[in-house]
Amino acid sequence: MQIFAHRGVIGRNADENSIEAVRRAVAMGVDGIEVDIRCSRDDEAVLVHDPDLRRIAGDIRQVADLSVKELLDVPLRHGSRVATLDDLTANVPAPIALDLEVKDKDALDLMIRKLKTSTGLRDRTILSSFSQDVIELASHDLPDVRRLILMRAWPVRFRFFIEWVNLHGLYGVGFLSRFWTSKRVDRIHAHGLKAVAWEQFGTRSARGRAHRLLAAGIDIIIANQPAVYQRIRSEEQQLR
Repeated sequence: MQIFAHRGVIGRNADENSIEAVRRAVAMGVDGIEVDIRCSRDDEAVLVHDPDLRRIAGDIRQVADLSVKELLDVPLRHGSRVATLDDLTANVPAPIALDLEVKDKDALDLMIRKLKTSTGLRDRTILSSFSQDVIELASHDLPDVRRLILMRAWPVRFRFFIEWVNLHGLYGVGFLSRFWTSKRVDRIHAHGLKAVAWEQFGTRSARGRAHRLLAAGIDIIIANQPAVYQRIRSEEQQLR
């Protein structure tokens, strides 16, 4: 199981998706870092989850209505600032993976331009999204970059879902951690895909959940507290 930090490792002076949270994750030795990508008014990729700044800064303005300079001037609730994609790549050394969750098509266009300039960056990037349109466009324009479709519920018509996944050559599929069982992981693995779980943001990582996902064979966990999973993984390795 690979362990990714969900929006970095947040805490005092380290808001979600901030460079401070990213640096904490790097210092912990995670396998990868998941962040959210949106587009600023002046077409720069910024690391923000929500379409507006209300939750993270108490500011009702939309991210898409602000320039990078205006975004950087907004203090976040825990004392850090909005980060850019360039900030991220400058602060996360290889081989740590980058899971870039694309929140809208405008952000994807920025990803395509950025990733086409660097083979090294493409090699360690996973492009993820809840939008099938985004994934299909990425499959066409960035076929050599790993792509991950995120789902809010287990597909009722599983066969048709897998046909779409395989048609676009995806790397894997991601579901909320509570949806995964050993049987479902096996079904995904049977199609040559990676099984990716994420924790509901804001919840605490629990040892019981970590044991269950490790036993189920999850390939990547996007964790709120990566250290919990690192300890469980280490304990399991020592028992082998």
